[in-house]
Amino acid sequence: MMNVTKRFSAILAAMIMVFCTPLFVFAAGQTELRDDAELFTSEEETQLQAELDAFAQKTGWVAVIYTNNEGKTEDNIKPFANRYYADKYGKTTAGVILTIDMKGRAIDFRTKGDAMYYFGDGRVNTLLDDVQYDMKQGNYYSAAEQFLYYVDHYYDEGIDDDKSNKNIHNNDDMCNFTRIRTSNNGNYTRNETRKTRNNTNRNQNNI
Repeated sequence: MMNVTKRFSAILAAMIMVFCTPLFVFAAGQTELRDDAELFTSEEETQLQAELDAFAQKTGWVAVIYTNNEGKTEDNIKPFANRYYADKYGKTTAGVILTIDMKGRAIDFRTKGDAMYYFGDGRVNTLLDDVQYDMKQGNYYSAAEQFLYYVDHYYDEGIDDDKSNKNIHNNDDMCNFTRIRTSNNGNYTRNETRKTRNNTNRNQNNI
């Protein structure tokens, strides 16, 4: 009788642990291509998704491209993108996310977790300059490709020694590193001194 009681107690304890343990486990290496603004063709989505998957597999990071028409501007796209990432992947899960709001004419790039240390001010500005240029030209697929190129390239380059990284602390309040680009007179603007990896196939259509 004693053995039966002990066995029952052990089973009960195991069941309590299973059902009472929080299930908020965010797996690394996830990807998402959410094109609510319908900027990409089906073929482009297939290619971008393949590149996102390859990058996530290589780095173990979350990688997200999210386009929408929410109307978020410079003032509120940052908390919007932050909540979106945190709700789906966790606050400090390592990753990168590019958020493009076509209605609000705002672009937000942010890094999370260990990914923060790969992107100092210089790298972030270079990435956003090129993404913003292609957005202004209406070359949306190329803008997404620029994002993917640079996050992969800077991962290969390793942790950034930019002095701007010295003030990053990995806690709940400072677990992201963000730069925002907004429009000017209805179009995305850019830094005229930018350098680009590829100047070909750029059309002249405004957004």
